[in-house]
Amino acid sequence: MDTTGQALWGSTILPFALLAFHLFQYTKKGEFLLYCKLAIIQKIMANWKDIFQVKKQSIELDLKESEFFLGNFWSKLSKLFRVTFIIFILLIIPGYFLAKLAGQKIGDSYFKKDLISSHASFNNPTPLSPEKVRILNLGNNEFAAYSQVTNSNLDLSAGTANYKFSFYSTTGRLVQAIPGKTFFLPNQKKYIMVPRLESVEPIGSGNLEFSKMTWQKKLSIPEVHLSTTPPNLYEQSEPAAFVAEGSVLNDSPYSLSTVRLTFLLYGQTGQIIAVSQRDEFNLPPFGRRAYKQFWNNFDSNSVTRAQIFAETNTLDSKNLTLQNFETSPSSNLSR
Repeated sequence: MDTTGQALWGSTILPFALLAFHLFQYTKKGEFLLYCKLAIIQKIMANWKDIFQVKKQSIELDLKESEFFLGNFWSKLSKLFRVTFIIFILLIIPGYFLAKLAGQKIGDSYFKKDLISSHASFNNPTPLSPEKVRILNLGNNEFAAYSQVTNSNLDLSAGTANYKFSFYSTTGRLVQAIPGKTFFLPNQKKYIMVPRLESVEPIGSGNLEFSKMTWQKKLSIPEVHLSTTPPNLYEQSEPAAFVAEGSVLNDSPYSLSTVRLTFLLYGQTGQIIAVSQRDEFNLPPFGRRAYKQFWNNFDSNSVTRAQIFAETNTLDSKNLTLQNFETSPSSNLSR
């Protein structure tokens, strides 16, 4: 048998002969189908193996031809050219980074005058400066306490400042701790107080501590001017109490949700003998609100004068409402 016949026998006739032979051996339909599938898979894998082998040999041959061509080409070049080429290849990588660095330096120096620089608006805010806590004995196991606190930052404010008063007995034992919160405008000085504190054990000292502050540098803060009229001080009989009466004025176009009034009473020696505070709500723009504050343990002989301070939180947008005023000809009162 010649070569062509052998190839035809091995690739076509022999597989079918084997398939026919095994057909007689397997009587179950499932086993016969399984055998057919396996035979087909084996045939396909054999064909792909031959294809990969041919491709591998072709690639190896191409590589050998390229290697031969490059070696022949390199040997024909002059020695000077080969040395120059090698030096050029070795210098191209560091040359790239040097050129990049030089270009960056030149660009920075050229555009430096046009660069926009940024920096923190503040780095080291000055902490609040609370004065010593003053304890006032009001009698009948009642006390009051206050401290004047200063915000020395000229352009920094705090919308919320949490604090805690700690009160100690004469023996140094902690009696009570009272928390609270307030706000601080730039360069503001204000009184923080506990107007009334009940304790069977005498209060010997107190301490005022503030939590960590979150300072803000506002671009603009609404201007609200509040003032109080000189208080009218007198005693009333029904019910018996010392009274400070007056008014608070809102000289601004804003409607104020909350206004805090702080009261200080001074005695014969010029010292503060009582403190108090109250909140007025919904003060209209350019409006006036009367107040009447009472103290049970004082009379005209013990009080020489009173100070009243009014403040509102202009850092809280919810506290301020800008009113729209009528500007039609009918509202012109100059006619």
